[in-house]
Amino acid sequence: MTEILATYQMAISMTALLVVSIHIQSFLAALYKIVLGKQAPGVAAAGDYHDRTFRVYRTHMNSVENLSMFVAALVFAMIAGVNASLVNWLVAVHVVARMAFWVIYYPGIGAIAGGVRTIVFVTGYLASAILAVSALLAAL
Repeated sequence: MTEILATYQMAISMTALLVVSIHIQSFLAALYKIVLGKQAPGVAAAGDYHDRTFRVYRTHMNSVENLSMFVAALVFAMIAGVNASLVNWLVAVHVVARMAFWVIYYPGIGAIAGGVRTIVFVTGYLASAILAVSALLAAL
């Protein structure tokens, strides 16, 4: 089992980095929302894209929303025996795109829709989707 996991080491390490980053986002979201934004815990952040507290909170929630699909696709791809190089590259693209999305979204860089933020988001989404389809095809 260890030999099989070793072939996916980059994917596993990158996913661990993503999970740690989402934990950091959780802390930042709470700090911005509750302490700096003076908003109630446990409910969606008030505001819109022009409010930094809203962007920090939404970035974290978007990460949480995407994580389960991504991790499921990764686990299924490894179980199904998808080519390790393909898995490692798709995971790297997804994680780098997610991190770039945060860097762009936190300060509110670019258009609300259709700009660089959308391109980066779609890049990460497509990497995750291709990973899931690859797992499905390998399992058939």
